[in-house]
Formats: sequence, C-alpha cells, structure tokens
Amino acid sequence: MTYMFENPTYHRISLPIDIENRYRRYRLYSYCEGIRCEAHRRNQFTGFPVLFIVGNADSYRQVRSLGSVAYRMGDKQKQLDFFSIDFNEELSALFGGVLEQQTEFVAYSIQTILSLYKVNRTIILVGNSIGGLLPRAVFLQPSNRFNPNTVRLIITQATPHQAPVIHSDSYVIDFYSRVNEYWKNEWNNSLKHLVLLSLAGGDRDHLVRSDLCSLNGLTDESRSIDVLTSAVPHVWTSTDHRCIVWCRQLVLTTTRALLEIIQEKKQNPQAIMQILKRYFSPSVDFNHGLNTTLNLTKEPTIITESSVSIRSKEQNDYLIPLKDSKFHRIIIHLTHTQIYLKNHDIMTDITNTLIPIPPTYSNRKMIQFDVKNLDDNLKQYDSILIRLENQKAQVDIYQIENNEQIVELST
Repeated sequence: MTYMFENPTYHRISLPIDIENRYRRYRLYSYCEGIRCEAHRRNQFTGFPVLFIVGNADSYRQVRSLGSVAYRMGDKQKQLDFFSIDFNEELSALFGGVLEQQTEFVAYSIQTILSLYKVNRTIILVGNSIGGLLPRAVFLQPSNRFNPNTVRLIITQATPHQAPVIHSDSYVIDFYSRVNEYWKNEWNNSLKHLVLLSLAGGDRDHLVRSDLCSLNGLTDESRSIDVLTSAVPHVWTSTDHRCIVWCRQLVLTTTRALLEIIQEKKQNPQAIMQILKRYFSPSVDFNHGLNTTLNLTKEPTIITESSVSIRSKEQNDYLIPLKDSKFHRIIIHLTHTQIYLKNHDIMTDITNTLIPIPPTYSNRKMIQFDVKNLDDNLKQYDSILIRLENQKAQVDIYQIENNEQIVELST
C-alpha cells in the first residue's frame, strides 16, 4: 500500500462546453496535494502530464497511488502532473457499447490537458484493466481529434490486450477486432514512435489471465515489454486485479522509471526502452561501448568446473572461458563482486547490468549467458572476468553442459 502526507485533492478540469454537453457522464480531474493545489486551481501546470485511465467500474480516485508517490519523489526540476478521468464507474468490461464514447473522451481530454501547458508537450498514458485498451484505441481517432505524436509511452496494468475476458456483446468484440487489427498493421508505420509496457498481475489476478496481457502478435520486442509483476526487479510478487494499482513496490518502480524518462528528456523510443528495460525487464542489455582498464596483479584462476562456490578474504580474480567453451549456459550469482567481459586487454564492466535476487537486503545479484547462442556484440569477448575485492564478496558459478534431455517413449 501507499499513503499520503497531506490530504489528496481532485481538481476538476473544464473541457470545451460542447464536449462537456456531449459527454455529460464523464469528468476530467487533476490530482494534487498540499501547496501545489493552489496552482492547480489556477490551472497552472509546470510538470510533465500523465493521464491515468480507469477500468471497469473503477473510480478516478485510483490515480492517488501513483500521483501521491510521484509528488513526493519529484522536485522542482522534474515533476509529474497526474490527471484522471471519471467514467462514472461504467461497466465497460460487460457492455462494450461505452468503449467508443470513452475513447473519444480520452482524445478530447488529451487535447485539453496539453492546452494547459505553455510549451508543446507530449503526454504519458497509464491505463488500468480494460482502461488500458483505450490508450491504444485513441490512435484510431481522426486527426482533428487526436494527434498521435503527442503520445510516446503507454503503460497498462492488468489489461487484456489479446481478447476480452468476457465476450459479452458484439460491441466489445468489434472494438477489440478494430484496435488489434490496426496495431498489427501500423506498429512499424504510424506507431513507430511509440513504446508500450504491459504489466500482468500473475496467478493472484483471478479476473484477467496473464496470457491476455501478452503483446505477442500485436507488437514486437524492439519497442514493447510485457512482463509479470513477479518478474519485475524489486517487485517480485504477484498482484491481484485491484492491488496492481496500489502495490507499493510496483508504484515505486513505475514512478522511478517515469521520473528518469522525463528528467533525461527522452523522446526517442530506443532511449525510453533502455530505461524501461532497466526497471521492468528481468534481462538487460550490455553497453558495449564502455571499455575500462583493469590492472591484473597476478594471473586469474581459470574456472572449468561445472559448479563452483567461491569465498575470498582478499582480492582475487577468476576467469570463465566463453570462446570454445564446452558448456551451453553459464549462470553466475554474486555478492559485492565486480564482473567484466574480457577480450585480451579490452575490458567491459557489466556490473551494473546484474539482475537483483530477492530479498533486496541480501545484495545478491545474478547474470546468465547462453554460450552457444551469444548475441553478436558478445561474440567479440573470449572470457568473463570476476573480481572479489573484500571479505563480503562471494560468487557461485553454474556451468550447464547440455540444455537438452532426451526421453524415449515406449510405444
């Protein structure tokens, strides 16, 4: 759970009169706490806009979880302004007839939010449950209603992207069909500037199965991530359908990623993906351009065994061959240890790419290499160098010789 230090306030944002008359059931709000509320009342916004879109029968007040944490973690140089839409708690997962109207209101809300800022801005969209489908559907709106270039990042929480949970009527089936068909055809065309992150709750979510949150067939891995919350570093737990909104570990991870994106002023999809992978992906990419100099005072010990556990009270170096290795996979668990990729005198420090292992206080991290199917950038290295520098340092190395197991079935 997350909590506030000051009273949460939801300030209503007025849309053009004709829009409000057309969508009388819907409202747009901004979230604020404390002294910032006075600026919100005057419609003075200086942060980076984020629009939170609720799902089936949900309240717009759910934005508080992300909004409150972002308010505390931000500062004057980097601040997130959270907005939320009140859909009057409509049962959009049970009656698809309201999805088109909700999508239209999202498009008009984005227009209104961006008009509150003095400089041209983009906006981040966060959708919960079936509300996460609306940020994707808004790209089908006409150009006079929505500018696709104003959205660079979409984050969805427990959103069934592949198909509706319940095929309740022809409206929802037709809505899904049009949205998914458009994304399949336009992902590398009109949507090539976009990054999509889909979070699934896992086995505790009894309402939306995790396979429905997959992006398989809708996008590719170059600009999208779909991941279970239990696989997200520093979250490591499954969430039920409600909890995914206010899970403290997930809220903190999401907020940190968003603040880094706006702080670095990242607009191109490759830069945004690099940040999201670091926070949400259980695997990370190496930065091969950063070579470092490492002084070897003595020859490192070469590891050829399949399983080794090392504890050292003084500085020692260990070398694991990559080139011409008989092993298929190498898994390394480390604590207080430096790790490098080595090619003769060229060293690349990859310590910062290690994946943390729960619990957090253990400081245990891991990395694995698929030796027989190395990435092209890894093929330039011939070995892995591990340096143990203090008494707390320890490393466990597992080298797997064969990934395959042949089972003969009797007929």
